[in-house]
Parts: sequence; C-alpha cells; structure tokens
Amino acid sequence: MKAQRQSIIPDADINPLLPADLATRCQKLYTDLSGSTTEIAELKAAPQTLESMKNLQLPDEISALSFISSLNAAGYEQYGNPYFNQNPYSIQIKLNGHHFLHWLHPKLMAQFIANYLVQSEKINPA
Repeated sequence: MKAQRQSIIPDADINPLLPADLATRCQKLYTDLSGSTTEIAELKAAPQTLESMKNLQLPDEISALSFISSLNAAGYEQYGNPYFNQNPYSIQIKLNGHHFLHWLHPKLMAQFIANYLVQSEKINPA
C-alpha cells in the first residue's frame, strides 16, 4: 500500500518541478535533516501553535482568496478555515494535491490570483 500511495502522492517537501539533480540533492538533505532538533522542537510546539490560532479569523470586511489541498480539505471542513471568512467576495478553491499546491498547479493558481485581484480592484477601487 505504501509504494502505491507514494506513486499517487508526491513527496510534499520536495518540489516536483525541480531538475532531477536538484531533486536528488534535496531528497538527501531532507533525509539527513529529518528528526533534527529544530524539527522536533517544531513538532513539540505544534499544540501551542494550534491553540493560539484556534480563534483566529480574518475580519469579514476583508475579502480572502484561499487555496485548499484536497488532502487537507476534511480538516478544514471539520475545524474551519482560519484564512476564510463570511465576506461575500471571499473565494475558497480546493485543488488536488498536497500542502504545496503552487508546485503542482502554478499556472492555474496564478490565473485564479490574477482574476481575483482584477475583481477585487473593481469592487474596492483605490
């Protein structure tokens, strides 16, 4: 099952668009540093970070564009999306992929962002 899963879901920590030689170097670096004191400290601080962000919400006066990974969508549905609000011009877009969606969908996301900015300028001219 693990081998099949790896073929479907790319390693989220290494940009799949890197040339092969750089991807190999990144894989080695990532493997060598996994479990470092910094990584362990970040993992230990995660509950405190989550607690501090639990009630964080963008004000409804500000519109938001939020991209959500299909792999994380269930968590956002269960716990809410702190980067989204009730502004009628806010947009939440779910894309297939892992945390680093911009590595998988750079052109599509750029299009969404450009369109969002154009629409925002029409709604809130400077």
